[in-house]
Amino acid sequence: MKIKKYDEIVELNKNSELKYKIGEPNSNILKKNNENFDIIHNFMSTDFYLPSSKERAQVIKFYGFPTDEDPSCLAYYYTTISSDSIFKISVGLEMAAAEKILSNYGYKKDGEYYVKGVVQIKLYHDKKNIKELVKEKDNLLPDRVSGIEISLKSKYLGNRLY
Repeated sequence: MKIKKYDEIVELNKNSELKYKIGEPNSNILKKNNENFDIIHNFMSTDFYLPSSKERAQVIKFYGFPTDEDPSCLAYYYTTISSDSIFKISVGLEMAAAEKILSNYGYKKDGEYYVKGVVQIKLYHDKKNIKELVKEKDNLLPDRVSGIEISLKSKYLGNRLY
């Protein structure tokens, strides 16, 4: 699978500050970087929880893309770490500003996701999680991003036995 053929993935990686690139094919990248993680092997994916499945500051999943029969790549990235960003959207940014940025990059709202081609982005906003970051009282706290989820839409062909 060639990520370069998907302009929206190339654009996302080029304009992001993520520890791992979306579409990266090797799930050993975490071991190579001496990451502490919990791993779960599912039928159709390999899921890594950093630093653990309980804390889940980051969740990284490798699955077949563009179909379930293709080789696995990094196709899901969830983060609550403020140093991670996509299109300059990071944890703590006001939701309205984040939504405007995604719109400016051509993402369209579809339910709870912002979609462009095969890329789906979901912005979480949990006042409880963000309160400590911005140190404001509940009544003064604007709606801010508390987590970012990026996933690649993969087609399920169903021809394999998992």
